[in-house]
Amino acid sequence: MNWVDYLRRIPLFAGLSSYHLLQIAELCTVRTIEKGQVLFRQGETGHQVFIILSGKISIDFFPEHSQEVTLAVRGAGEVIGEMAILEDLPRSAAATALRFSRLIVLNRKDFTQLVKKNPEVALAVMQHLSQRIRKMSNDLTESRSESLQSRIQRSLKSRANSQGIVVLDFPQRVLAQEIGCTREALSRNLANLVRSGHLERVSRRTFRIR
Repeated sequence: MNWVDYLRRIPLFAGLSSYHLLQIAELCTVRTIEKGQVLFRQGETGHQVFIILSGKISIDFFPEHSQEVTLAVRGAGEVIGEMAILEDLPRSAAATALRFSRLIVLNRKDFTQLVKKNPEVALAVMQHLSQRIRKMSNDLTESRSESLQSRIQRSLKSRANSQGIVVLDFPQRVLAQEIGCTREALSRNLANLVRSGHLERVSRRTFRIR
């Protein structure tokens, strides 16, 4: 794999020169984890950032006196735990593999040394994190005003490929928790969207957005 070309497609490093991407690539290692394996736990100190090469990772929050909440499901090309690059603080959520996954691993200590010599890299990371926070804020605002069916449609569209195909290759309960509903409500609304013509069921786990 050409690591420079791959890293160039990752939003976290967007806009960096080939020179800087090569320096980052030299710090990276690859890790594999099995389905069900915990990548990191909520509350433990974060020292690494991960980029998913393949597979699916669930990001879950565990309230003190409540059931776990799935915040997101991350796939190939997405970044996990990027705040560990900037701060040596406890993880705000846990990450668990939903299927066999391959990950690029970047250690905070190595990255910090690189940033000290190349401020341009730090600027690129800060811009990405700012955009991420802005998106989270917008998503929260929209979710408060949207109907459940609209939230489901928005989530499916964000996962669709260029042909409008969505493959839900992970448990429906995970998607339901991410959207903020029960698995039964999700299943019922998916069926309604199929009946209304907004979705076409291609197979048991595959839909086409219409």
